[in-house]
Formats: sequence, C-alpha cells, structure tokens
Amino acid sequence: MWVDRTLQRQPNRTGGLSDLQRGHKVEVKFLGSGDKAVAEWIKVQHERTGS
Repeated sequence: MWVDRTLQRQPNRTGGLSDLQRGHKVEVKFLGSGDKAVAEWIKVQHERTGS
C-alpha cells in the first residue's frame, strides 16, 4: 500500500491498514476479474492539512 502525499508536497511512502480512513480517496489496481479479482496495489490519498 502506498500513501500519496502529493497534496502536502512530500514524497509518497509505504503505508499500512491504519492509513485507510473514512473519507480518504483510494485507487486500487486489480489483477483478475469477478470473484477472482485481487488487489495488486492500493494508493491512499491523504488530505491536505492546514492552508
């Protein structure tokens, strides 16, 4: 899993399940299809903090 920190103008980093939070946008690349589909990778976009 990757944490996308583009909005904070910082490099991406490896993430974990704790980075999945309600309201954050995610992008998932799947392998296979239907009932056999599995996630190859997940990217979580963290929101910009402050202004």
